[in-house]
Amino acid sequence: MQIFSGCLLAFLSLLAFLFTFDTLQGEGHLHVMVNGEKLERIYGGDLHIAALPEGDVIISVAAFTNDHRPYTVAGNPAQAATSITVESA
Repeated sequence: MQIFSGCLLAFLSLLAFLFTFDTLQGEGHLHVMVNGEKLERIYGGDLHIAALPEGDVIISVAAFTNDHRPYTVAGNPAQAATSITVESA
């Protein structure tokens, strides 16, 4: 993950998950959220967020099937989050 002037570049890698537009088991997309607000859907491992707010920021992703059902692992949503601090340029 790299941050340049409030922009985030990252590559996401998931085990046993295929990014696709199909609705087959183990395939789907990610919802990307910044501070709890849905920003976009991504269908590949590359993540680019053009403008992040200054200060403490929580970036989270959650895996969904392409018919919008959340993937779960042991009954819990398949998701991950990280916290970063964005400083003024």
